[in-house]
Amino acid sequence: MATTTTSNPASQADKIQKHFSKKLLAHAEFNLQLSQFAVEGELPKNMGANTVRYFRRRVAKTSDIVKLSQGIPISTFTEVNMEHVDIVLDQFGEAAKITDIVTMTDLFNMLQQNIEAMGEDCALHSDEIIRNVIISDMLNSDNGHERFAGITPTGDSSADFASLAAATASASKFTRLAALGCKTQLAHHTVRAPKISGKYVALITSINTHDLVQDDDWLEAAKYSNPKALYKGEIGELDGVRYIEHDNPFIEDDTYGTYAAGGAITSTMFLGRGAFGCPKLAGSKSPWKPQVIVNDKADKSDPLNQFITAGWKSYWNAAVLNPKFLCVLRSKSTFA
Repeated sequence: MATTTTSNPASQADKIQKHFSKKLLAHAEFNLQLSQFAVEGELPKNMGANTVRYFRRRVAKTSDIVKLSQGIPISTFTEVNMEHVDIVLDQFGEAAKITDIVTMTDLFNMLQQNIEAMGEDCALHSDEIIRNVIISDMLNSDNGHERFAGITPTGDSSADFASLAAATASASKFTRLAALGCKTQLAHHTVRAPKISGKYVALITSINTHDLVQDDDWLEAAKYSNPKALYKGEIGELDGVRYIEHDNPFIEDDTYGTYAAGGAITSTMFLGRGAFGCPKLAGSKSPWKPQVIVNDKADKSDPLNQFITAGWKSYWNAAVLNPKFLCVLRSKSTFA
């Protein structure tokens, strides 16, 4: 005697339907932290310009100070020279197009899903611009602001990078000593990089944290005397450096200065106050939280209103303001 099952006879299988759950599964989100340390500025509208210029006056000196003689006017006068950095703004944007049929029939409100996805795209794009600007500006640095774990900097960054690339992970991992070298470089008496709320800041990724937190002197964020003072993403402090964990590091393989997602070398960025800036057009939204523009009305290009478009745009850019206030530490990781 035949037994009826969900697959027999064939007509029975055709009756089995799929139920679609409206609960979306979690997806991996980026932990992006660079923007909170940017020097922000605005370019006023209708100024006939697309460039923001930042100024910095000279550092203190004693060479113009003279001993005065009674009754004799001073004849030596000092000057204040101004350095400047120019940042040319660029426009960026992204848009999605959704038909009216999808809008009326879909389960998941695709307009909202596209808006949320584009918001994450925008944040990642902004973070990558800042990250790449910092790494690019520091390439071939010969002043100790580009360092290599396990390798004593010689001033020839390409040679040091080659040595790092050839080293084992255990010999070139992130260590307290290597990090202390970056902190000392920023605090050096010839540099005197200003601190951020009394400390320097390092943007580190989890595989480097894996090696750092095994240090006996590591101070976890939970042991701070003032936990409310933590930055977003902060995980702890060591030697006057507050570590901010993020997951969008610059990665290299054996090619110096070229991003390679599958590479073994990551860069940790040590920052002083005012290291980089991110100006925008006045009146526009922040580049990491731009305004979303939704067009859902009929017009000449879409007389029957058969689709909706949504998108964002921003007008901004990023640049290093003072390379001396930065130090990049390249290292490998023992995490496997």
